[in-house]
Amino acid sequence: MIANIAQQGVAFLGTILIARLLPAEEFAQVRIAMAYVAVATILGAGGLTAPILRYCADPLIDAPQRRRLLGIGLRRLIAIAFLATGAFLGIVIGSGSQGTEFMVLTAYALQVPALAATSLLLVYLQAIQRFKFLAYAQIGLRTASFLITVTACYLHGLPGLLIATLGVVAASVVPLLHAARPSFRQLEGDVPGDFTSLAGYSLLGMVITTIGQYADLMMLDWVGAERSDVGVYSLATIFFFAASALAGAVQSVATPQFTGLIRDRAGFRSSLLRWSVWLMAGGIVVATGAIIVAWLLEVFFLSEAYSGLSMMVALLMLRFCIWSAYAVGGAAMVGIGAIKQGMAIAFITTSFAIFIGYPLVLWYGVWGAGIAQVLVAFLTAVLVLRVVVREAANIPISE
Repeated sequence: MIANIAQQGVAFLGTILIARLLPAEEFAQVRIAMAYVAVATILGAGGLTAPILRYCADPLIDAPQRRRLLGIGLRRLIAIAFLATGAFLGIVIGSGSQGTEFMVLTAYALQVPALAATSLLLVYLQAIQRFKFLAYAQIGLRTASFLITVTACYLHGLPGLLIATLGVVAASVVPLLHAARPSFRQLEGDVPGDFTSLAGYSLLGMVITTIGQYADLMMLDWVGAERSDVGVYSLATIFFFAASALAGAVQSVATPQFTGLIRDRAGFRSSLLRWSVWLMAGGIVVATGAIIVAWLLEVFFLSEAYSGLSMMVALLMLRFCIWSAYAVGGAAMVGIGAIKQGMAIAFITTSFAIFIGYPLVLWYGVWGAGIAQVLVAFLTAVLVLRVVVREAANIPISE
């Protein structure tokens, strides 16, 4: 958890500095490309993180077998990731992108194989409980990325940032491969029977979730919103993601507690209420702090191109406060095994985000995108809390 908070802090600082060094239009294009590459990376990983986590964390599977399973996963991932990269590049070329847009999208498309491999290796190391290595490695890699990319951006602008980012992403795979030591000696037919089906279900759920997470930036790109405005909006989203990452630590602690209460209805409800109240209270404090920091940056550090940043952050912090109201409910759903219901909610809210978001973005630009995110958060809260209440009613009363 400490490593995660440290990473988020370094990433946040790096993003602020890059926003200061780049024109708002170029910063917007970078953030839009990152939204697309997030979806491409999920496709490139092929959902393989789920079966690797499932089986490599199984104490009945010995270390050599785990390494062979990782080798099979990496073989499959390499093929899928290069197909995803080719498809991404084909879409970029077919869309008629030119100039800066083409350069940025191409540079980020080339990152997909390394990003997908990194995600699989991190999950494997988590499964075999290399937590100390993960903590140090991720802080080290994030710090190195911060120093290299910010320096390159300062010296050479956008081209320097793109080249440095691509190099850092590719180099980051090396220490993870060394730590994981995958074996490529096992045949494909020796994998567990549900290995592929687990990957398929995971892929579907993660694609839906990721599209919903980045639908706002994608729609702003689709409607051709003013890039300088998108730059302000995309920087404001950094505050939301940073706040969510901090609150996400609460989810990681709460989830296993709810699993331990699946036979105690009163205890489940009491824990849900207690955790939710504390997270909502903390969410208000975090949101207030984020708005103040955004205002200080807007006035004293960033250029005039980012005028209105604090107002946009305030709107997105309203979304964060709503998220705080149901985040523990989401953890409770995972804890009691309501996975299918979670996928259904993700599908409904992602569809709603596009259905309501596109016209709002078309009419009101970045403010429409922010309003849509608040409405989606409210709908998600209603659905999550409804499912949790219904599932809680099925928990037996502890004697």
